[in-house]
Amino acid sequence: MSWGNPTTRFEKLRKQMLAPASLAYFVGSLCRLEGYRAGVFKRERADVPVISIGNITCGGTGKTPITIELAQKFISAGIKVGVLSRGYKRLSKDKTVVVSDGAGNYAKCEDAGDEPFLIAKRLPKAVVLVGSNRKASASLAVSHFGCDVLLLDDGFQHFPMRRDVDLVLIDYNDEPENDALLPAGRLREPLYALNRATSLIITKIPENFDPDKIQRLEKFLGLHAYNRPIDKCSFIASHLVSPNSVLLPSSALNGNKIVAVSALARPDAFHNLLKEKGAEITKKLCWTDHHWYSDEDMSAIEKSAAKASMVITTEKDLVKMKPSEKLAEKLYALRIETDWLGAPPVVISELLDTLSEAKESVRV
Repeated sequence: MSWGNPTTRFEKLRKQMLAPASLAYFVGSLCRLEGYRAGVFKRERADVPVISIGNITCGGTGKTPITIELAQKFISAGIKVGVLSRGYKRLSKDKTVVVSDGAGNYAKCEDAGDEPFLIAKRLPKAVVLVGSNRKASASLAVSHFGCDVLLLDDGFQHFPMRRDVDLVLIDYNDEPENDALLPAGRLREPLYALNRATSLIITKIPENFDPDKIQRLEKFLGLHAYNRPIDKCSFIASHLVSPNSVLLPSSALNGNKIVAVSALARPDAFHNLLKEKGAEITKKLCWTDHHWYSDEDMSAIEKSAAKASMVITTEKDLVKMKPSEKLAEKLYALRIETDWLGAPPVVISELLDTLSEAKESVRV
């Protein structure tokens, strides 16, 4: 089903039938937002700059690779980064979990959640915290770990914490003009909420993209986010990563018969990347987003891979897998990197310069 972009008669009928529920959702979300605007609900500001990487829709728009990319820029400049996440679908009940202290100590993946754990492994110098109370996480990141900047994963609808930068990601493959509010569509908020964004980023732009589609999407977004800059990026497959962290070039996929394994909200982009690299997908095994793999699941994957050259999954799936020795010989995760079409968001470059200058003045 094309949830959010209805095309069939049934999908359009479903959207109409759920319209009353979407209206109720709109009223509830509007009351919540106005409560924060009026000061009924308290908003707090952290002692350091806060950057939110969020979206206006449900489902993957590429927040994790963007978070990793931006964090790497700050870390490379000697700026200590804290990444704050809810830890969606984590198994721990603790209010706050230190996923990584930035010094080589990590929590268990089950306690952290798949995406925060992946971020921690990809960014060993970053402090990564999960918890439903982001204000408490922010306080811990600054006061105890000495972070200079905080990246708020999926923070556009998190009103209790004020942000200095709100980056909102829009999937190139979406058609927001045909979308609707939850549950009839994928929108978390009405499109006019984009006016709260500092900058928009169109993500998942394919190698052979349609320039007219980009132009139409930019024009449409401009109607709802007046005078906001719109940046663009692709996600490229850079490497294959084995369970014991051996790296292969992504070109190793070319000509190989593979089994594609994923637990993603929208696996099509993953499958398309594999095909672009020349892989022949003989079987697709898909679970629901953030699925935790059982021993039975791993046995099913191994059985399906009997005649395949390789089993390819995503990095956030690999961290949750416990493969047998036999399966581990074929199992790799596809590493995704962010490739900007043009420069990264100007607001990030400006903040990076400001924090770097502040660091330099302290040294002097």
